[in-house]
Amino acid sequence: MPTNVLVQSGSYMVSKTRGSTCLRVVNTTSPVRSVIFSPDNTYVASGTEKGVQLWETSNGINFVTFQCVAL
Repeated sequence: MPTNVLVQSGSYMVSKTRGSTCLRVVNTTSPVRSVIFSPDNTYVASGTEKGVQLWETSNGINFVTFQCVAL
């Protein structure tokens, strides 16, 4: 969830709204289609055409991945 402190974008990039300091960039092999923060800003989910990944915002660790299987 974007706040007056954090902004989400279409990549794995979280930055402060004041200034231009990048807090974290996480490399990926697939373009990010959607991003959403948990209500308490502890986690972020990113969606790609390959699935969904859940991340800890404090350290950038991807702790679970849900892979999309072709239909």
